[in-house]
Amino acid sequence: MKTRLLATGILLAISSVALAHRPGGPPPGLDIDKLEILLDLDAYQKSEVQKILDVQRDAMRAKRDQMRSSETRPSFDEIQKERDAAQKETRTKLSKVLSEQQLKKFDVLTERPPMRGPRGDGNR
Repeated sequence: MKTRLLATGILLAISSVALAHRPGGPPPGLDIDKLEILLDLDAYQKSEVQKILDVQRDAMRAKRDQMRSSETRPSFDEIQKERDAAQKETRTKLSKVLSEQQLKKFDVLTERPPMRGPRGDGNR
């Protein structure tokens, strides 16, 4: 009986971890329902923000697929430039939908931590 209970507990733990991030779903931290609450979005803003984020995600996937199919590996700097350009474009689109205060909150929520190690500040 204890073995069955233990096995069930382990299976539940594993399945909860597997379901925590579903492939194909929104990236972590950009769940529209959470953004709606954190940014205090109205219904119009929520739908527009969702469209903008979907377009950005699809564009990044297409770019990644294009790079994979070309069988060339871009440099780290090239990838960073692409990511920065995509973020600037997304922020520009969002600035037409969100207030300045909401935009500042969005920036904080999507801020990437500083890199560490050989490409970052060198502290390890």
